[in-house]
Amino acid sequence: MRKIGRIISVIIFFIILIQLAGVILYSEKNDVIADVLIYTGPGAWGTGYRAFEKFLDYKNLTWFECNHNFINNNDLEGKFKVIHFPGGSPGEYSNSINLAGHKNIRDFVSSGGGYVGICAGGYFAADINIWEGNTYDIPLNLFSGTAYGAIDEIIPWPGYKMTNITINKSNPINLYEPISQTILYYGGAAFYPNEGQQINIIGTYDSLNNDPAIINLNYGDGRVLLFGPHPEIEEDSDRDGETTFHFLEDNGTDWNLLWTSMDWLMKREISEPPMSVQPDKPDIKGMLNGKNGIEYNYTIYTNDPDLDEVYYYIDWDDNSISDWFGPYKSGEIIQITHSWNKIGKYSVRAKARDMNNLESEWSDPLVISMPKNKINMNLIIWRFPLYKYLLSIIA
Repeated sequence: MRKIGRIISVIIFFIILIQLAGVILYSEKNDVIADVLIYTGPGAWGTGYRAFEKFLDYKNLTWFECNHNFINNNDLEGKFKVIHFPGGSPGEYSNSINLAGHKNIRDFVSSGGGYVGICAGGYFAADINIWEGNTYDIPLNLFSGTAYGAIDEIIPWPGYKMTNITINKSNPINLYEPISQTILYYGGAAFYPNEGQQINIIGTYDSLNNDPAIINLNYGDGRVLLFGPHPEIEEDSDRDGETTFHFLEDNGTDWNLLWTSMDWLMKREISEPPMSVQPDKPDIKGMLNGKNGIEYNYTIYTNDPDLDEVYYYIDWDDNSISDWFGPYKSGEIIQITHSWNKIGKYSVRAKARDMNNLESEWSDPLVISMPKNKINMNLIIWRFPLYKYLLSIIA
């Protein structure tokens, strides 16, 4: 029994050792592990990479999380199509990934792989970082140039806000993009190439003299995509799985830009992003019979197939003005009140609208009856005794 126990202990030790070293045992018959390798080690911002994983699910791309040990100890060529570094800390990335790991990333990209860096991932790819007035030499060097931030013209660090990005319509990645986008800024870089470094501009910062905010470039046989702002975050939608920035106003989804960017990065034909789907027809419930002048409670809800947040508009059928109100989460039951000043029947309807301004059908009408108030005879008799006397004579 002691011998068996020692054997089990040795097996467990080697399993732990392999995990710590970041070494994965893969079969020669199944070299490809996933479409996208996602760095989630020291310095990685969980909100960002989790939202990016939700986007990859949406685009039907497979992904595999890794830490610095995996990158430091593995040849990545042929195992993935893209490597992603999310927002976070480029300094921690550089400190955790050793020289061998940096070389593994460069070899992966130069041999035909793709690199997508968002915010800190963009800084990490640049030769030089200028951060809050300090200069840092970053050893990865996928982009021969400077990543500069934070951009006080947008908001001083550590603040964040939505910022306007002008879209370069001559870039094929932007085939389906509008002329501008509002994207979350959270300390990201502007990118300035060194002499001789060829880049293509995807978008520029309106608040920084239209300097490059999003760029793409070639590196050997591979491709590099760098974002200063955060297109992975969906402020007006639950589909990214994150709620941190739901109070911010987003004028449409940024995932369409990610969609075409990933097509370019993976050397695919630029495909049209899926069209957003309108919210379902709302359901409104509440009191069907009542008295005029009294407020009654009603509930309303709908589901949005894209999990976008929704606004509501209600026609109370009494000529009262109703503006769009919200936003609310998809499927959230909300309560509202209303009263009618006149007797009669009212056919109440509601509509929903998502963040892409797609409107639902009108709800089925809820017919409300406001009958005449019943006359309180006891009150009349009490206030007018002569009326009681007249009634007694008639009786």
